[in-house]
Amino acid sequence: PCAAACPAGTQPDKFLRQLRFLNVDGAAETVLDTNALGGICGQICPVERLCEGPCLRSHVDRPIRIGKVQKFLHSHGVAIGLEPPPVASTINKKVAVVGSGPSGLSVARELVRRGASVTIFEARPRPGGIMRYGIARARLPEELIDTEISRIVSMGVKIRTSTPVSAAMVHDLLDRQDYDAVFMGPGLQQGRELRVVGSDLKGVTTALKFLAAANTTPQADEGEPLVAGKDVIIVGGGSVAMNAAIMALALGARRCTLIARRDSRSLPADVEEREMALAMGANVRACSRVTEVVGDASGNVSAVRVVEVEPASCSDYADRAGTLSLIPCDAVIWAVGQTFDSNGKAATEDLETDQTEGWVKVDRATCRTSNPRIFCGGDAVPSSNTVVGAVADGKRAAEAILEGYPQAPSRPKLPSLDVEFCGVPLPNPFCVASSPITNTAEMCARAFDAGFGTVFYKTLNSDSGFTIYHPSPRLGCVHGMGGQRMGVGLQNVEQISDRPLRDNLIDISVLRKRYPSKVVGVSIMGFSPKEWAELARASELAGAQILELNFSCPQMARTDAGHHVGQNFDIIEEFTASAKRAVSIPVVAKMTPNLTDIVPAALAAMRGGADGISAINTLKAISHVDLHACVPEPTIQGVSIISGFSGAAARPTGLRFIAEMAKCPELRLPLAGIGGIYTWRDAVEYLLLGASCVQLCTSVMQFGVRVVEDLEDGLRRYLRGRGLHRVQDLVGAAVSKVVSPTELDHASEVVSVVDPQHCVGCGLCAVACADAAAQAIVMVPSSGCGAESSPPRASRTAVVDPVR
Repeated sequence: PCAAACPAGTQPDKFLRQLRFLNVDGAAETVLDTNALGGICGQICPVERLCEGPCLRSHVDRPIRIGKVQKFLHSHGVAIGLEPPPVASTINKKVAVVGSGPSGLSVARELVRRGASVTIFEARPRPGGIMRYGIARARLPEELIDTEISRIVSMGVKIRTSTPVSAAMVHDLLDRQDYDAVFMGPGLQQGRELRVVGSDLKGVTTALKFLAAANTTPQADEGEPLVAGKDVIIVGGGSVAMNAAIMALALGARRCTLIARRDSRSLPADVEEREMALAMGANVRACSRVTEVVGDASGNVSAVRVVEVEPASCSDYADRAGTLSLIPCDAVIWAVGQTFDSNGKAATEDLETDQTEGWVKVDRATCRTSNPRIFCGGDAVPSSNTVVGAVADGKRAAEAILEGYPQAPSRPKLPSLDVEFCGVPLPNPFCVASSPITNTAEMCARAFDAGFGTVFYKTLNSDSGFTIYHPSPRLGCVHGMGGQRMGVGLQNVEQISDRPLRDNLIDISVLRKRYPSKVVGVSIMGFSPKEWAELARASELAGAQILELNFSCPQMARTDAGHHVGQNFDIIEEFTASAKRAVSIPVVAKMTPNLTDIVPAALAAMRGGADGISAINTLKAISHVDLHACVPEPTIQGVSIISGFSGAAARPTGLRFIAEMAKCPELRLPLAGIGGIYTWRDAVEYLLLGASCVQLCTSVMQFGVRVVEDLEDGLRRYLRGRGLHRVQDLVGAAVSKVVSPTELDHASEVVSVVDPQHCVGCGLCAVACADAAAQAIVMVPSSGCGAESSPPRASRTAVVDPVR
């Protein structure tokens, strides 16, 4: 819902997911690539009625703070020096843009990304439009505007400032200067005034004039001198009115009162700017209107006459009899609407406009005007009264102007992530483990389409007369202490495939034909040497490229299968040899973690001819016990079993077993790491400890096959950051750092440090240290406590006792 609610297509669903999977750089890149003004939108977007409005999290507690996240990601991108998106080779397309506000900057960036030549003509001395001249600096810092514009200029956009454009000049650009199209984004740069008695007195101005002066030349008559130390009346309750109030108070206004016809709950201003104005001291007099501006003998404003109204609609109201009052003031600022200034009128005078409001008429899907070579967007057209709406206009117009031309190039996916496992080239090191999520060709196809390079088809059985059944429910969750769903892991009582062998073999054959560049691995489980050989041969004939022997399922309803086999080294060797003799493709033994030492089991598989080892399968466990029914979970008709546990909590065990096998000099086989892999960091940990590739299951069950996007992107960024060019350079890099206890340094000591800038005074570290460590942390009164500190400091803070 959040993605659909963003007019500019900034894809908040994507960057939130990337952030969830620790791909912070990738999330920042998503914001930059999808929105020319992503940082500004994160700062001032009316998120409560856009992306955060339909956020489903609000049904639980409150919406995700998408605007704050976007703002953070933009800042992070600037901090790491994130490059702008790539630009296509130059095409034969020349476009002029009138106005450097949000719509003009947006269309310019999208056009140059696709190779067009773009020049922006800006009437004012500096680019930015309403963002620079019409929004309070407390809400939108000038540095942020400059950063966004400099990125756009760096991509090849030319900006000519102090260059107003008339309708005649527009035609000259098209007819004589060889421009193929013109985009008009003049904005509404002139504030409207109320025509009441006294509106021409000294000290009366419009909000746009006041904001422009305050943002550029604050010492001008309509800037700081107008409001500093004075009582200010602002007429209006919209965004411009709130920005004027924020600016007036920031410049030293003694009092600031907003007078609005609507009731306080119906003010059109965005929530955040309204809250900022009120927090700074602004007052709102709702359901009122100004009838007269009163002046003194010198012609200066001295007061306003105000009457209360009964609002019937946005444009209709009735005065309340006997409510006329006089409010003393020194300045009056109109914030009652905007229209074209002289430059805007001159530029658009030949275009068809709305006779009532004066907006330029456009086709909303393309932003094309009555002149097919002229496009228009932003405040000059209906319904685009936000920065993000103007950005969306620019993107739509660019698409229409370059209809039929190639799309903008994507960022190069470098370095390559191809690896080799058991002699088989894999497109990337990310595989989907044999599990319920690889039960059919359709499910495996989704994984391939998402970007996984390899799938291991769910364990085949031989239709030997032993019936495979799956009880219900067969899954149980262990949530995190903070309420995170499945934050610890997942328990399951599922066994191997219950589908007919013939159907599974057909699906495997379909996958091989449909995805020739991908790798199809197949897991099998027999109950005798003959069955292992038959299943192995049938799998290879169906198209399997790698065979995985399931010696590890912990909940098989037979004692001659699954982890029972995985704990008997002689049988491991025998069954491995049976499968290996039957095929020419690599054979991988999948190990159980339900033993003390995995290395002897892996060596037995190697003696049987295994070409590789995958580890680990699920841990035998009980996730929970129902405290009322006194039965373990998942509960099946009043009972349960000890079954397989997977998820984040399994990762430390998986890393341990991979490291132990990688350190064994006798075990000369490639390893596939399995267990608790959710993020690219998790995958890198397995690679560093000796795995050549990794397999995922629980994370895909929880978040879907799309997780591979962030795995790939995060791994590429890690490799680039390390100056590495291939995944193989990571494999085993940390193995030599895993040593025995006798090799540890026992002479040095690490001492805790408390950061007073982040200590909130909760005392938890002192309690833990006192009860479970060296009694070296104590709580003392905080010297940083006080109203002037930012953020406010706690009344006490933790310190480390150097003696202890």
